[in-house]
Amino acid sequence: MRKHKHLPLPTRDKPVYCLTHAMSLRDIGDAYDSTKPISSSDFKKQFDTALASSRYRPANPADAEHLPTQVLILAWGMHNKIELSDYHPANASDYANLVSRAKTVGGQKFAGEYEQALKDNDMKRFVTRDDITRTLDNEIWNDCHYLLVASMDLEALKRNERKLLWAMTISTASQNRTLAATLPILLNTAAKFLGCETNPKIKP
Repeated sequence: MRKHKHLPLPTRDKPVYCLTHAMSLRDIGDAYDSTKPISSSDFKKQFDTALASSRYRPANPADAEHLPTQVLILAWGMHNKIELSDYHPANASDYANLVSRAKTVGGQKFAGEYEQALKDNDMKRFVTRDDITRTLDNEIWNDCHYLLVASMDLEALKRNERKLLWAMTISTASQNRTLAATLPILLNTAAKFLGCETNPKIKP
């Protein structure tokens, strides 16, 4: 997770009130089957419900005492298993897809390390360096559900300025479960750790 270094962490006694905006579902990778559609409005409703007891609360337009200060932008979806018979890592688009997946499941730092290992033809050593890397690599190559949350400063947006306060990613191997079945796990996990620095071992 990335966080603005001067941003204080809210508490359950003093939560941050926010607006939430769900983007449309986005599947990436070698899509051999379509994900069951989940509307943005249904997704937003589930996310707002998950926030009920978190440090971030959905703002109520009628509540003048708790005005929103942040906008949470939500993106979610699935990247699908890579079929090796049709995949060529030497191809520029395939290479970019691997790095993009690495960023989705492991963040920018991990993606940079993954990309360097690809360039150095050193993937065997890199993937087996520890259990976390091995797990993330498995998610890169196989069916994986993900949730991205980015917090934007509301006052800056009103001035047509984009000020990112923090961003987080949560992903999990599908294990033959549908996105609809996995979604409550992703949302409830996200609600617990919004705005917090998290250890990469924390996964749904």
